Amino acid sequence: MDKQAFQEEPPFPEGLNLAQLEVIDYDKLVNDPDSDEARRLFEACKHYGFFYLKLDHSEKGQQLLDLVKETFTLQKKVFDLPSEEKRPYDTGQFLGYTAPGGTVIDRNGTRDRMEVWNIGKDDIMQPGYSIPKPPLLLDSQKILQTFTQSCHEVALTILAALESLLDLPKGTFADLHRLSAESGDHVRFLKVPPQPDTDRRTALGEHTDFGSITVLFNRLSGLRVVEPGRQYGENDWDEWPWVQPRPGHAIINLGDALVKFTNGLFRSNVHRVDPPLGTQKLVDRYSLIYFSRPRDDVVLKRLPGSGVIPPLADGVVEEELTSKEWIERRAAGKRHGKFKGPEHWDRMSGTESASKAKASPLVAV
Repeated sequence: MDKQAFQEEPPFPEGLNLAQLEVIDYDKLVNDPDSDEARRLFEACKHYGFFYLKLDHSEKGQQLLDLVKETFTLQKKVFDLPSEEKRPYDTGQFLGYTAPGGTVIDRNGTRDRMEVWNIGKDDIMQPGYSIPKPPLLLDSQKILQTFTQSCHEVALTILAALESLLDLPKGTFADLHRLSAESGDHVRFLKVPPQPDTDRRTALGEHTDFGSITVLFNRLSGLRVVEPGRQYGENDWDEWPWVQPRPGHAIINLGDALVKFTNGLFRSNVHRVDPPLGTQKLVDRYSLIYFSRPRDDVVLKRLPGSGVIPPLADGVVEEELTSKEWIERRAAGKRHGKFKGPEHWDRMSGTESASKAKASPLVAV
């Protein structure tokens, strides 16, 4: 995200409680995965589970930022398609198009306030693989492929640095996250339109991400995270810190898979998306996201061969769920029409209990 793009948006609101995230330099990780920067990364993954990745010091990083600018332009064009052109691609599945209100965001069945395109990595890298797309996306296959490859490389660079400090055999994470293997990796275009002052509600409810590494680009306020060490009660919903986007940076967070691989050493932090504040509330909020997930056939459990990853507690037997099964469990009933009530919602939960001690209810903001 370049500085000019940020300058074109309304200013970030002042006076907010901001999440104090570490800034990790991508160039240092690329050139020396065993550096002090990698150790700072390791601590950030244990503590907050979120961090900024500085990209504009690196040639590869700058190339990705240029791609982000191009892909942002594409996503706006896709969302601007007439409703009648988008509607046929809303099939009720996880991948493809989802119109506003198409998913539920809490155990009470509250509908979302966002518009989404989920474009699977397998479909991007193998055109026509599974999910139909409008001509605009079909004609933009090369952009999507290059963006996917670049974000996947970012994820592998982060994982390689963590792998070394976890004392795992070299290449462990690369094998678990092969670009050529079938997986739940996908690109997400997300749009949150302005909301009326009389009815401003959370656009995307509290959750953890399903996979390993999430690479996020946005420009406006909205993302909020649980602060490490805090126990939020029923009246503390508005105390979550805000994440302020930075020019030249991606926002990175860890997902459930890394919690399971490290037996809870790393943190998949609970987060949510609220409507922007200040003058930013008057414009559409766009997010561009790449989700990196393990191969579909990988079982999500403690990785062997590490003296750093905590051992399992006596008597604990891990679930034998594959990455694909985990995604299906997490996403199965969140489409409106498939939601079966609070108990069903609870069965779709991720690693939230490892991220925060007490759940907060979804309330108006």
